[in-house]
Amino acid sequence: MHAPRLEYSLYPESPNTQRICVDLRAPVPESGQADLRFARWTPGSYKIRDYARHLLSAKAWVDEEPVRIFKVGLAQYRVEAPAGRALRVQFTLLAMDDSVRGAWLDPGRGHFEGAAIFPCLEQYAEQPLRLELRPPAGREHWRVATALPAAQTAGSYGWGWYEARHWRHLVDHPLLMGPLEQLQYSVADCEHIFSIVGSDGGFFDRQRLQRDCARICETQIRAMGGSPNERYHFLLRVGPAGDGGLEHETSSLLAAGAGSLPQFDADHNRGYERLLGLISHEYFHLWNVKRIRPQAVHDSPLDLEAPFPDLWAYEGVTAYVDDWFLRRSNTRSVEDYLRVLGESLTRLQRTPGRHYQSLVEASEDAWIRLYQPAPHLPLSTVSYYLKGAMVALALDLTLRLESDGELDLIGLLRRQYAQWQDDPSALAPHALEALARELCPAPAVARLMDDCVHGRADPDFAPLLAAFGLQAQRRPASGLNDAGGPNGGRALRASLGLRFEAGDGNRRVALAEPESAAARAGVISGDEFLGVDGSTLSLGELEALLRSADPGREITLHWLHDGRLHKARVQLDPPAEDRWEVRLDPQADAEARARRAAWLGPEAA
Repeated sequence: MHAPRLEYSLYPESPNTQRICVDLRAPVPESGQADLRFARWTPGSYKIRDYARHLLSAKAWVDEEPVRIFKVGLAQYRVEAPAGRALRVQFTLLAMDDSVRGAWLDPGRGHFEGAAIFPCLEQYAEQPLRLELRPPAGREHWRVATALPAAQTAGSYGWGWYEARHWRHLVDHPLLMGPLEQLQYSVADCEHIFSIVGSDGGFFDRQRLQRDCARICETQIRAMGGSPNERYHFLLRVGPAGDGGLEHETSSLLAAGAGSLPQFDADHNRGYERLLGLISHEYFHLWNVKRIRPQAVHDSPLDLEAPFPDLWAYEGVTAYVDDWFLRRSNTRSVEDYLRVLGESLTRLQRTPGRHYQSLVEASEDAWIRLYQPAPHLPLSTVSYYLKGAMVALALDLTLRLESDGELDLIGLLRRQYAQWQDDPSALAPHALEALARELCPAPAVARLMDDCVHGRADPDFAPLLAAFGLQAQRRPASGLNDAGGPNGGRALRASLGLRFEAGDGNRRVALAEPESAAARAGVISGDEFLGVDGSTLSLGELEALLRSADPGREITLHWLHDGRLHKARVQLDPPAEDRWEVRLDPQADAEARARRAAWLGPEAA
């Protein structure tokens, strides 16, 4: 029996009104009903997003005659008709989500996460299919980029027919379209295509971007013992909407700010630093998530939450190794690596929620906490990205110490990947932890897992880093915006415990630290700081006050809450030593320096 012919078409109907049309053609199933379902979330972004909420209209035809299509659930539709008849269903959606998790179309570009736009025809969910991509009217000069296998495309623009093994394969391939610019390079017999929209042919160092990406990919492939792909696509949107990335089987959809592309003769660009980190992170998901796969995600039809307790081992571990691969590929210097490490340790130190939530709990609660931003979030939760990365650091160094350099974190992941190659099935919860305990049954590994993964303790970073020839110590802030890392100047002498929302001159309170002077006065998130002792103060003037005032000094604090003026007498606190600085230890012995070089490369010797 032949498989039913299943075809999708994507037509960006109107860039000016941000509308797209998705058509689906198939024979009516034998049951006499066709059930269509939109995904409610997408793998790699653990939040219910209810993509059907972007739907404008749903229409259906059988043998080209209009028929009724009706809802049977929040994201489910049904058509009833005689079996075998020719069914066509058309959905019109708004494409107004500029993140990498949704669908976007405007007069200059389009990018689409497959789960956000392609409904699943339930009775044919496992059937092979074809996808037709057509350019928007008046945008025939646009190009389209996707990692889907091409079946029949015309010219170099990419429009035409593509193939997918089944619906899940289809939605694992994002699309990028517009006046694309493409870079290409090959490493380890894998062709890499880097498509960019939003650069507008601008002035940036293309050779440097290509060279740095090739170094990162080559370093990761070599570390993991080979690439799972013959071809890989980076799909990059450059624009004002901020940074983000989402991993896929043979591609990643990336978003970066306008200042993220590398400039000529610019050795240090924080935007480019973030972009390379994003590239490194999403690329390593080729192994850790897409091949080393969590069972809950693998089994989910994407209609309900799929929580699992070791999300930290997939995202947190990848957040650690993405920086490490930048260092080992020489796209980040030792000095910059240690600066970023100090900043990460500082963010963890300044997260009160780590005392109330373990990594296991943070993993399971991702669906209701991490992707649901709120002012109180740092008080009640810890990021499995951030703490997961720092626990991964501790695990890597502990394995190296306890095995005398014979085992490390990459070795564990390489072992998991080799197991997947022999048996490509998904992993039960806590698989990485179990493998670490099995291959290195040292008490230090067990304590780290028990106390810092299942429990709420932090690793003891200072002595662990000291064994690798690094000095890691906490210090007071040198300013309100001190993010940690190298000391930025003279330390503040006193503290109010206020953190402010981002933005120049923004006096809106992001957080009043628990038990701080500001919290004792009654300041809460969302209030607006006004001044001290009857005078308005800018944040720069507040910083100057805290740099010169002694702890215990009594002041009158003024702020706005619910539009009303408030004031209270408070005593300034001594500054907390909550900023980490990590640097090379010039007094490290030869053994520690050798460990450091083995971990961070010969440049760190």
